[in-house]
Amino acid sequence: MDSSSFDEDTITPGWVREIGESVNSPRLVLSREMSNPFQNVKLPMTSRILKYSLFLSNLLIFILGIVLMSAGFTVSAEYASANGLAELFQDNYTALPVFVGVAGVILSFVTFFGCWGVVQESTTMTLVYGILLTLTMISLLIAGVFGYLYRDAVDHYVEGQLSTSLKHWCHSNPEPWDSIQKSFKCCGITSPSDWSDKADDFKFWAYGYVHYHNGTHLNENYFPENPVPNSCCVEISDGCGLMKDANIHKDGCLAKLETNIGENLSYVAGAAVGISIFTLFGIILAFFLFRKYRERNYSNMD
Repeated sequence: MDSSSFDEDTITPGWVREIGESVNSPRLVLSREMSNPFQNVKLPMTSRILKYSLFLSNLLIFILGIVLMSAGFTVSAEYASANGLAELFQDNYTALPVFVGVAGVILSFVTFFGCWGVVQESTTMTLVYGILLTLTMISLLIAGVFGYLYRDAVDHYVEGQLSTSLKHWCHSNPEPWDSIQKSFKCCGITSPSDWSDKADDFKFWAYGYVHYHNGTHLNENYFPENPVPNSCCVEISDGCGLMKDANIHKDGCLAKLETNIGENLSYVAGAAVGISIFTLFGIILAFFLFRKYRERNYSNMD
């Protein structure tokens, strides 16, 4: 039989022809482009400027989100490492820095999502990005304002916590005050004399300690007028706060704590407010670009 009498349809199995037709079918071709059917449509010059501006602003906001995350978690870690502060304030003070740090993480993820939407020229992703960025900006503004307002209440709160803690101080649990006095190089609330109410406790403890270790008794002249914990000493050693010639820190802890906490709150709150204001630029660009994408889609559907 002459081979020329066979055509392609005769020698090609039917299931192969069906696969070939399905691969080249309009439905499959359309499915390849379903991510954005208008992505290959050239944008006007103004839209392209908006697109690249939003992409660059996203990169900058992403970096600022990392900075914000670092600021929040650094401050919270600093006070979490000081056991005295963590116990004294019961983590109330670290709540704001942690919140700001988490907001920085969210901001970084949101801007990454926004960059992907810009690359895809997706109307939906650009709109969602604008909404998420708006919510993040509002959260940062609230956190920043709260930080500044809370800063004014720090003085009374810190003083109250220090007074209560000093009143309940005992040798069995000296860690909170020892940690604070060592970290901030201070003694007492406003001065070393704040420990005067605990003088009898110090003397009683010293009598027992020396008698147990040395078998000797101490007389009253051995002690200073106001004994203090060893953590008040400039150079800490056993029993240094019970000696008359003890070299102790003269500054109280209240002023140093207020200054330190106030500065850190201002730092975190300022970063939150400043970055939230900058995100407004990204929000405006996102909604403008969303509008341009939608206009392009409508015009190409006609």
